[in-house]
Amino acid sequence: MDQQLALGRAIAEQRRRRGLSQPELARLLDQPPSWVSQVERGLVPVDAMWLLGAVASALGMPLPLDRSGASSRPAASPAITGALRYIASGDCQRRAWPTRGSTPTTGSAGLRARADQAWGLARGRHYGELAALLSDLLPHLQDALDAAPGQQDRIVLQEVLATSYQACAAALAKLGELQSAKAAASRALTAAQRAGDVLLAAASAYLLTRVLLEAGRFAQAEETASKAMAALARPAGDGVAEAISLRGALALLRALTAARCGDPPAAGEQLGVARQMARRLRDVGRASGLGLSPDRIALYEAAVSIQASQGHLSREQDAAS
Repeated sequence: MDQQLALGRAIAEQRRRRGLSQPELARLLDQPPSWVSQVERGLVPVDAMWLLGAVASALGMPLPLDRSGASSRPAASPAITGALRYIASGDCQRRAWPTRGSTPTTGSAGLRARADQAWGLARGRHYGELAALLSDLLPHLQDALDAAPGQQDRIVLQEVLATSYQACAAALAKLGELQSAKAAASRALTAAQRAGDVLLAAASAYLLTRVLLEAGRFAQAEETASKAMAALARPAGDGVAEAISLRGALALLRALTAARCGDPPAAGEQLGVARQMARRLRDVGRASGLGLSPDRIALYEAAVSIQASQGHLSREQDAAS
């Protein structure tokens, strides 16, 4: 099937799933209704991933990766971006910041609350406040780790450290600083593994896989996601909803990775795993978890189909040249 037509049909299907008319979707996209009609009929040449991202965002179910180009990324000053990059390097943990000591080490509960606050700042794209918070929090976390009296205390602090680096990685990924985002996500994964928290490690691996996929490092993305899914097999088999949800979300990332590597059968297999995990969530009485709503899975199916079409067209062009 022609790539433009396949994309148009995928968009039309998502529109109907949401009960929207073409004019209603056009208003959400700030486009004329005639344009939506032409897109759905495959008559308008558009960038496939840009359009999928725009439609997903308009319908309130964004894809995990923004492929719409650097111009759509949020802005941050060079100083703030540089501060976040420095935090991601890990050196911040032991640097004697002038503010060190300004916020007393209030125990693991207080440190965890500040790490949760960091996630809120990252989601809200308050990057200056995030950099200031983490640059103060991480040295205090290191102090607490150095002084921790027992293994259980260190486990809790490693969990907080993982959450802190997750927030840093998420912010850097939104800013397009993929190399530093990879470093922060890797630190989050290491801290979660040291804590022995399988779910936190899998969540960190999910974030790392997203960054690797956006950076085009497909082999590393596949390896990271597959290891995390293997680690989740037992808790998912025991009916732990969070593990089932994460396993399905990782399968979706693996499907997109396989599609971009030109392996449609592997992509289809992972989409099947994601659908199975979505059914498991319903079986255990939980609503769709991270990335496992029917609409989200359908968008990944459309993205995989488009990637396969692009690969097929490229191979045909190579053969003809």
